[in-house]
Amino acid sequence: MSIVTINDHIDRATARFLEQYKNKPRLNGLLAAFIEQIQDIENVIQDLENKVGVDTAEGLQQDRNGAIVGIERTAGQSDEDYLLAIKAKIIQNLNQGTPEEIIAAAKFFIGSALIWYLEVYPAAVDIFSTTSIPEESRAKIRTQLQKFLPAGVSLDSFGHYDEVNPLVFSGGRGFGDVNDPTAGGLFADLY
Repeated sequence: MSIVTINDHIDRATARFLEQYKNKPRLNGLLAAFIEQIQDIENVIQDLENKVGVDTAEGLQQDRNGAIVGIERTAGQSDEDYLLAIKAKIIQNLNQGTPEEIIAAAKFFIGSALIWYLEVYPAAVDIFSTTSIPEESRAKIRTQLQKFLPAGVSLDSFGHYDEVNPLVFSGGRGFGDVNDPTAGGLFADLY
C-alpha cells in the first residue's frame, strides 16, 4: 500500500472557504497555523514510509525488516543481497509449494517472463527459463528456488534455453545440417 502525499493542504483548505471569508488575512493566518501542523504530520508519515518500506529501507531498518520476516543478515552481506533474501523469505513464508508459486518464484529470481516447469518422477522438478543467468548468480538462484519446493522434492535440472531457436523434433528444426549452418536448433544450457 502506498500513501499519496498531499503537499498543498493549506491551499486546499483556503480554497474551501466561503466567498465571504476568502479575503480575511487573520482568518487565513489562523487556518494556516492549524493546517501547517497537518502538513508537517503528512510529511513525517511520508518520510517514515520511505525509510521503513521493504524496497527503500537501508542499514539498521533493513535489519529490522529482516527480523520481522525471520531472516538475519549474514556477516558482510550487502543491502542489495539482503533485500533479495528478505523478499525471498516473504515469498517463502506465503508459499504453499504449488507449481504456480514455484513458477512465480522462478520468474522473480531469474527475471524471466517465460519459465518452463516440468515435474520429474519420482520427486523432482526441472526449471528452465528463456533468460540466461550470469554464472556468479546461478548457485544462489538454485538455492533460493530449492527453498520453494515442497519437502522431499528436489530441483533436478535448472537452466536456460533459446526461446527463438530451441532444439525440438516434432514440427521443429531438430539437429543442424553440416551443409547448412542456419539449420537446426540450439541445445539448452544446464547450470
